[in-house]
Amino acid sequence: MVNLSLFLDSHLIVAMLELVKAATESLNGHLAVEPQMPEDDEDLQMAWQADLIEALHYDIDYLLLVLRDHDFGKGELIMEEGVAESVVRACSAIRLKLRESALLKLTDDQLENAEVDILSLPTDMQQCYACYLFLASLQSLILIELDPSCEEF
Repeated sequence: MVNLSLFLDSHLIVAMLELVKAATESLNGHLAVEPQMPEDDEDLQMAWQADLIEALHYDIDYLLLVLRDHDFGKGELIMEEGVAESVVRACSAIRLKLRESALLKLTDDQLENAEVDILSLPTDMQQCYACYLFLASLQSLILIELDPSCEEF
């Protein structure tokens, strides 16, 4: 079991949920990253991609379930390990989507090291950057809970 203590403003949660839903809609039927697939078997390619998309939807459903929970951000968050792993994967996919769309003008270093003056960004980018950081933080907390050695990174 993963057990986190989260205290978040309800307005922040609503705003992040809206941004996550918007990013999720842009992923509809697509992957966040195109995988390298075997070129010699078209049936395998189609089946593999369909399975990956199905797994992504499953992961995103868990993330949305967690974010929509009326107790989210009010203290203790308890998830089974499988759910926590799904949430981490969904956070990654949505962060990648934000990175390749709304945050395209920012470098990887700026994003990964939180080196952006959020107030210098246009309002829509501010919101997407805040969502990106929120999801990164949620991922980090879950990963550290799943494997404390992750804290070293």
